[in-house]
Amino acid sequence: MIKLYFILLYRRVAEKLSLFLLNLIGYIILLSVISLITLFIYGELNYDNFKKEDRIYRMVNSITSGSKPTFYLYSSKSLLEDLKRKYPEIESTVGLYLIRDMNITSFKAQSTQNIIFFDGDFLNTFTPTFICGNISSFNQVKNVCVISKSYSKSIFGNSNPLGERLMLASKNDTIQVSIEGVIDDFQNTTCMQGDIFVKSEVEFNLNDDDVDLAFLLLKENNKIDKLNNIQAEEYEYDGVKYKEEFFFQPISEVYLKSGFLNFNFYPSGNLKLIIVLLVALLLMLLCIIFNYNFMFIVLIRARVKEFSLKRILGLEKKKILHGIISDSVLFVFIAACFAFLISKKAIYSVESLNSVLQKYLHWFNSVFVIVFSVVLIITIMLPLFYYKSIIKLKRLDRLKSSTEVKKKKIFGDIFLGVQVIVAFVLIAFSFTVKTQLQYAVYRDLGIKNRDLIIVPNDLSEHEYNVFSEELKKMSMISGVTRIGKIPPSNFPQRMTRINYTDKFILTAMLLVDQNTLETLGVEYLEGEGFQNYSDYKSYCVVSESLAKELSVDNIIGYEVKPGMIIIGVVKDISMVPARKDNFPLLIQCDPEFCKEIIINTKIEDTAIIENISTAYNSISGKDPQLTFYNEHLKSLYKEENFMLKYVVIFSTITLLLVFSGFYFYSRSIVVLRSKDIVLRKIHGASIQDIIKLLMKEYLTVFIVSIIIACLLFSYISDEWLSGFVFHIEKGIKHYVYPAILIFAILVTAVLNSVLSLAHKNIVATISNNR
Repeated sequence: MIKLYFILLYRRVAEKLSLFLLNLIGYIILLSVISLITLFIYGELNYDNFKKEDRIYRMVNSITSGSKPTFYLYSSKSLLEDLKRKYPEIESTVGLYLIRDMNITSFKAQSTQNIIFFDGDFLNTFTPTFICGNISSFNQVKNVCVISKSYSKSIFGNSNPLGERLMLASKNDTIQVSIEGVIDDFQNTTCMQGDIFVKSEVEFNLNDDDVDLAFLLLKENNKIDKLNNIQAEEYEYDGVKYKEEFFFQPISEVYLKSGFLNFNFYPSGNLKLIIVLLVALLLMLLCIIFNYNFMFIVLIRARVKEFSLKRILGLEKKKILHGIISDSVLFVFIAACFAFLISKKAIYSVESLNSVLQKYLHWFNSVFVIVFSVVLIITIMLPLFYYKSIIKLKRLDRLKSSTEVKKKKIFGDIFLGVQVIVAFVLIAFSFTVKTQLQYAVYRDLGIKNRDLIIVPNDLSEHEYNVFSEELKKMSMISGVTRIGKIPPSNFPQRMTRINYTDKFILTAMLLVDQNTLETLGVEYLEGEGFQNYSDYKSYCVVSESLAKELSVDNIIGYEVKPGMIIIGVVKDISMVPARKDNFPLLIQCDPEFCKEIIINTKIEDTAIIENISTAYNSISGKDPQLTFYNEHLKSLYKEENFMLKYVVIFSTITLLLVFSGFYFYSRSIVVLRSKDIVLRKIHGASIQDIIKLLMKEYLTVFIVSIIIACLLFSYISDEWLSGFVFHIEKGIKHYVYPAILIFAILVTAVLNSVLSLAHKNIVATISNNR
């Protein structure tokens, strides 16, 4: 019985193999993509998921000028202490300070790790699971740390690391800490992106009072309302009103309450945009099911004789329906099997997917089963949609011209419209993203020289001087210098406050060497740099925006801080990516804290890379990690590039689906109206006349869909661009190009359908439609 079923199924499919394969491939691709995106969204929605998450709040600072606020996550230890002292509702506070790529030395091995220094009751607030050690012993001792399970395994193997000592070394500080605990790994989707957690009581230079992230834990049954109503500081400068305030957001909701498509706080930068993309793909899946709808009708027509024979033999009508449903279930099951294997393979083999989705892999099976179940239920509903047609029509071959099927043309128009809308939005949006990323990388950053090579500075002062002299001998190198961190950068800026008259000015700090500004090609508006000053620590250079805020008559020679005099004003330098606004900039010369070596080359050449690597290796004994400046700029927008890559892929898939939708729908319309079309040909109508006739029906759907798509694209793209302080202005080309492309697909599909009918035998066509 089963063997006979599959033989008959094979014969039916073989008759319409191209239609079957196209639908099967569409199901497989969309099931795979929707499953992966759903997995990503599920993981992102579980960001910062802790045991006490309902009582943990993150502090957010906002500075509002005019009507638009800018948000920042840095804070200070003293502010946290004041809050805990003044408000009894607070159980504990935590400040985190991250130092990246510190050298860690144990008796076992050396490594480079991100270190999180914390101030406050970190362990009670975030409640990590202790594998060995405990909270009480940890709180009683200074100069201690806890390490993650994975780090313990990689360094100490199966031995107990408690009591072992780690040497933590940055450029100018070295301390020893004792391991007092091993905790289970924090999930990757948290702000705790480190393997070593150190109490900040250690004597280590942690940039004064600053912390990168600040949290508080409320006592049970208390509310945050009182703290969120703390009075804001307001002032006016140059006719612009400013308001500085801070507020607290629940850590479990902080990524969901930033406004639609607002990316200030998102862990992946584009979570809500990904959700929009998922909705678009679900709509495309409905369109695939719509295409399956036509295949379903075709398969029913192919089984007219089979159904008629079964009725004559007395088979119940409902059992015929059950057989058709089983065909649908088998179809989706086959597609799901392929989709499952492809999705799993993609996560492991595609590097960009692996880096994003690997941490969510343990949820994949559950997510896929849910997606598969939803798609299966929707697909099974299609036979029920044709229930009356199947069991009530005396002749099933009349199904194609029945009133019921004709009425369903409106559903066809709707689904085709959805395909056009989704395709237009995806294509136009990918074009917008690409244009914005190009603008973000190549915009004016205040740095003239861009042929720069960045080298991490692991050299001593003497080694750097020797290395610098070696490079100056090379003809293709025009300058060598050091800098704290090459701007712009994704990492938190070093900040300071300048006490000016009756208010503070919050500024970013840039640490440089004596010749850094000249090597970068910074434009001086007034004064000079540090090259002519031996006592450079007593002087500073400010940006144009800071000079305007200070608004003093003679800026050169002005004492901006006690013992620090301004010697120059430079054009604004972009310290952050295009997503964020710049703070006024204070530039200090402090070579000891410069973590990167900057090499200004005359041209980009592989020979230069080899020469630099050879010189560096001969001095330090290590191979340097070299990065071109333009590559550094592109790395600031990894998330956007990742999104662009897959939006382009989805756009391509969507175009194929749009073509298949137009093609099969136009074929069904042509078949439905074949008698009418043939009669027109007999009476002298040309192929062009018939094409115009059919195009009129499609143009209405096309035009209405494009208008809706333009409005939707305008809203989504404007919201996405609002996440960038510096962004492009959309032009007419962002709307015209996608519309032309989709219209070309429409014309191609209609032409193909009409021409296929034109080559059929007229007599046979009329007789088949009587």
